[in-house]
Amino acid sequence: MEHLSLDFFDDLHPKKTLAKIAGKIPIHLRKQEIGDMEKRASYPDSFFALSVLTKRANKINKFPIHDELNTFLSNEYFEANHHKIPTGAQKVAAYHIKKACLMHRLQPTDSVVEAAQGANCASNNYIEKVSDTRGGKLVKEAAQKVSNYALEKFASDGESRIRRYPIQNPEQVTSALDYFDKHANAFSPEDRRVYAINVARRASEFGMPWQQRSISKYAGFNYGSCLEKGLSARKNQLAQDSHLRGAYEKLAAVKDSMDPDTFAQSLYELDALSGIDRMYTTGNIPDPFYTTFAKTASGYTYDKHGMLLTDADLTKAFDNKYVKISEYFGSGLADGLKSDGISAFEALPNDAQEVVARIANGEIT
Repeated sequence: MEHLSLDFFDDLHPKKTLAKIAGKIPIHLRKQEIGDMEKRASYPDSFFALSVLTKRANKINKFPIHDELNTFLSNEYFEANHHKIPTGAQKVAAYHIKKACLMHRLQPTDSVVEAAQGANCASNNYIEKVSDTRGGKLVKEAAQKVSNYALEKFASDGESRIRRYPIQNPEQVTSALDYFDKHANAFSPEDRRVYAINVARRASEFGMPWQQRSISKYAGFNYGSCLEKGLSARKNQLAQDSHLRGAYEKLAAVKDSMDPDTFAQSLYELDALSGIDRMYTTGNIPDPFYTTFAKTASGYTYDKHGMLLTDADLTKAFDNKYVKISEYFGSGLADGLKSDGISAFEALPNDAQEVVARIANGEIT
């Protein structure tokens, strides 16, 4: 994406382009200065609708929106050039161009409106993908549905699927749990995530405990407790590269505006750009899905209302007394406790914690 002509500053024939859109430029903007490349180099990332970390780990900024004139021009250049960039980058750029247009009372172009539809981009960051087949699609699908196989992969034709490790009954689920305990490192990071999601959900359907098994490190749907440590390990490895360290810091800064699966996939792409992905197998760096979802033992103790319950007591109840918890709070909360354990319990209001604790303590049957 580095060498694409996308906005006014990239345009090889700016006068010709300006002549085409001259009639559209609001009168009060026609005498304003656009700026030059020297000034552009000093602009912060926030001055642009799109800030890209490329496959070569270079940073490029596209579509300036720091003032009304540049917003107008970026709006028009996006209309003409958006087809040159990936769909994900289009959404990020269009979201911020549209936002800037509305602020300056400019009319977003049709392409901006269409690309921005449904987008909610708190950040203008976009990480250029190393490959279009890195597995994010399968991870997303696994997060949305239950499969009768622990692992489904696209075949080489890109259409049909290869299904492995059946989990159609409790016996097969037990085998899948045991297999992951012994052979998790044989899978790619994406496959570990997909496998864990599918097995955990099938185990829950059959009323089988899995929270203390290896798949628990990959089967969560909320951010885990290992994220800060995993990101710190990456930055420590890049101590001499302030540019790449900054990329990880920017990704961490927008974490709360991203769902965890999207964050994990973005982290995976960034690891590939920085070379961190080569360290997964050495044990020095946890892979992006473990980093995002894994939870360590908390040592948590609930000591209230005459009850003393350890994290093990509560975790056991989240599984064994799932039905009773569901009766009081619904299956959504019960699923969250089974999936995310003590961290989900701690996030509950005090009165809800008390009810769950009394169920765990056998006072509510």
